[in-house]
Amino acid sequence: MSNKVGKMIAIFSAVSVISACFMGWLNSDSSFEDEENGPYQGDDTGALVPQEEQRLLDDNGNGYTLFSNPYGSETASFDNGEQVTFSREEDGSLSFISGSAGLLAGMLASYYLFHGFNPPAGRWNQNTNRYTVSDTMKPLSDVERASAMKKYLPPNTQLNRPVAFHQQKEEPRGSGGAAGGGGIRSNGSSTDGKASSKSVGSVKSGFGGAGARGGAS
Repeated sequence: MSNKVGKMIAIFSAVSVISACFMGWLNSDSSFEDEENGPYQGDDTGALVPQEEQRLLDDNGNGYTLFSNPYGSETASFDNGEQVTFSREEDGSLSFISGSAGLLAGMLASYYLFHGFNPPAGRWNQNTNRYTVSDTMKPLSDVERASAMKKYLPPNTQLNRPVAFHQQKEEPRGSGGAAGGGGIRSNGSSTDGKASSKSVGSVKSGFGGAGARGGAS
């Protein structure tokens, strides 16, 4: 083998090693971004988008899909096009963000059960559109959760594990995401929440046996 051929083989081998190292670095960087983003997926532009958590039924049998939003809030998108976006605090209280606040009353039991808690008693404040939990959040075992959730799952629907709870983070102003008020579906009949909050005023009528009480907190 001539010296020229030997040098060419050595150069080719070096280039191959460098390429392999570079591709490995790219893959590890991508894995880091996925870990940083948690359960959220990106769209074609790389922006984080809501992730579907679970198909559920409210107390009246109306179907809705629960979504996790990138900035810690959640959105319940109902089959009739209505939706409500809200955030959950560490004590379990819910703060309305956008959409139809009146939808919260009927979905409270299925929402808390899905996240693994016995539905807590609480009060709805029409002035602040906030559901304040008034007792301790009691976690359920997997068996208790699965049993209680049967009445809130549409037919042939699997019960998923809830997405890990993230404390509400600041969202960029003017965001078009659900947590920013733009909603998940552009054809949804969302309102500012004030006009539709009357049905939430008496939470006990849509909260099953959870013991919630209507009125301002």
